[in-house]
Amino acid sequence: MGKVVFIETEESKKVKKLSIREKAYMAGFLDGDGSSMAQIIKRKDNLLKFGLRVSLSLTQSTRRQSSLDYIKEKIGAGNVRDRHDGVSVYELRDMQAVRVLLTQLLPDLKIKKTQAILAIQIAVILPSVSNEQPSKFLELCKKADKIASFNDSKKRTNTAETVRLKFIEQKWLKE
Repeated sequence: MGKVVFIETEESKKVKKLSIREKAYMAGFLDGDGSSMAQIIKRKDNLLKFGLRVSLSLTQSTRRQSSLDYIKEKIGAGNVRDRHDGVSVYELRDMQAVRVLLTQLLPDLKIKKTQAILAIQIAVILPSVSNEQPSKFLELCKKADKIASFNDSKKRTNTAETVRLKFIEQKWLKE
């Protein structure tokens, strides 16, 4: 494999280096009330017609939204929003910012370590996958499916199989 180049985005540059205690606290929060996700999304502007989104969210009762505000302040990136159903959510939706944060939390994660590793792998590999490499993109979609298998998604419609069938239809892959 060639040299790995980490992509930096404006949002990923905002992610602060956390203290040992902050890492442990946030890893515990993610293990209990959070999830790292990878979604396969349709993209008309992409030759492959699909893209991947890696994100992280933490949920908490709106009465305790201050804990999410604290986390956002300590991380330095992301957003906190009220879902208007009694739940507030901290979201980090920039793939490279998620990679930077999960890399810091990884040693302290217990329950959601596998999802974090897969999300990091997608964020590291995806920037080097070109539109001329549908089979490599499909492998990343399989990692997204694996992450989804740990989460309780109710609205998931795009899977690696959806992508595979589309690629076969377009004659980018053989059956």
